[in-house]
Amino acid sequence: MRRFRHTIIILLALLGSVTIGAQTVDYQNDQTYIRLRKDMTRGFNEADSASFYPALQALQDYLLEKNDLHGYYTQRCNEIIFLMNRQKIFEAYKRAREMSMELREKQLDKEMYMAYNMLGHIYRYCGNKESARRCFRDVISRMEQAGYYESMPPIYMNIVNVEINENPEEAMRLLEKAIEIARQYSPERVFDIEARRTAAYYELGDTAAFNEGYAAYKVGEADGRTSVHGRQLEVYNLAMQGKVDEAIELAQNMKEVKSVLLLTEGGYVDLKQEDFYTWTGWDATAEKVNQAGCAFALNQNTQMVYGDANVMYNNFADLSAADVLVLVATTGTPRLLFNRPEPAPGAEDSHGGAIPVELPRDEGQGWWTVTDNGDGTKTYVVDVKRMVEEYGYCHLNAVKGANWADTNVTSMQVGYGIGGEDSSIATLSSDKKAAAGIYTITGAKVNQLSRGINIIVDQNGQSRKVFVK
Repeated sequence: MRRFRHTIIILLALLGSVTIGAQTVDYQNDQTYIRLRKDMTRGFNEADSASFYPALQALQDYLLEKNDLHGYYTQRCNEIIFLMNRQKIFEAYKRAREMSMELREKQLDKEMYMAYNMLGHIYRYCGNKESARRCFRDVISRMEQAGYYESMPPIYMNIVNVEINENPEEAMRLLEKAIEIARQYSPERVFDIEARRTAAYYELGDTAAFNEGYAAYKVGEADGRTSVHGRQLEVYNLAMQGKVDEAIELAQNMKEVKSVLLLTEGGYVDLKQEDFYTWTGWDATAEKVNQAGCAFALNQNTQMVYGDANVMYNNFADLSAADVLVLVATTGTPRLLFNRPEPAPGAEDSHGGAIPVELPRDEGQGWWTVTDNGDGTKTYVVDVKRMVEEYGYCHLNAVKGANWADTNVTSMQVGYGIGGEDSSIATLSSDKKAAAGIYTITGAKVNQLSRGINIIVDQNGQSRKVFVK
């Protein structure tokens, strides 16, 4: 099972001249359609379900009155995309299946590209990038054959989301292609695509291009234009100004937090009570319901440090976007419980099934490293990235004291961008002579790299964190 990824997807368009039977509807000059679509788009961009769904229903009803099934199913797709952006993956999947069956029953072959597009999104969220690419490329081909050029830019954007990390040059080329098509066939889309391009500049580390794009975005915003990527740009802009705490506060998902930390080289964020939620399930398809009651006891001797004392399977902090979880303790040993599944039917323990990853019980499997800092504290580094690779997610249900004894945990942090080639021992071996100092996470200076987290300070005073297994 793979981790689901949170990616903002943009609206499919229907704006132009559409032939329905012998009748041609000019939506560019249809003021009723323009008003209805504007209302729906605003609710979509602001992620406001209270305004989105009524506006969407009104637009769908209008399109059915026009007997425009192409337009109607385009808006059905927008509903599915809205659900995806809110992480309601299973519900989106059910809606996509319903639409696919309807298209087949009505033999609307020209509209089947919509089903392939939604399937591409599902593959993308499940981490199957190659299948997602094939689906989206197939959609582009089908749209070209049907002449649906006004709806093509969002499909190019879907491929951008697949390529941005592995093939950034191709992603930027596709962004320019999307803008080129939008300017000719659906100019109302240009602003939103340009906002996505600006976010891509940040993600690729091009600060000058980001600043220029952000300034253009603010001009458009002042003119009343909106973008689904607007809040994301505000998060990134705060990070660019060094206002990391404010950026993290504004960010609504772990992917954005990770982007902020990687660019600012912060690397770590405190694990908070506010990160602990009740969910609809226990695995990667689970959706947030509301914040759950959460123990939170730092700097005190206790048997219950963090989370749900009952270790309820659907109460947890989702750490799936992180690389490591780091705890520092003075006395005792923390006991960490991850990924508890739901109970089997008829099970005596209604709180959940057998816990697959529990530390220190499973420390022989290499899930964490423990470092004695030499100052009365120990650092525990959990390999979250590996857990996600094996289980598809990392859900922290609770932190307790091992062997039902007290422990004193002084800090709990989630790390991003830790490990990998840029921070490996191999990379640092040639730099060791140039290092002005090597420090533990607690600030103690040491003579050599040790297991766990090391802070390397070079001759220029610059520092970076290194995780050594």
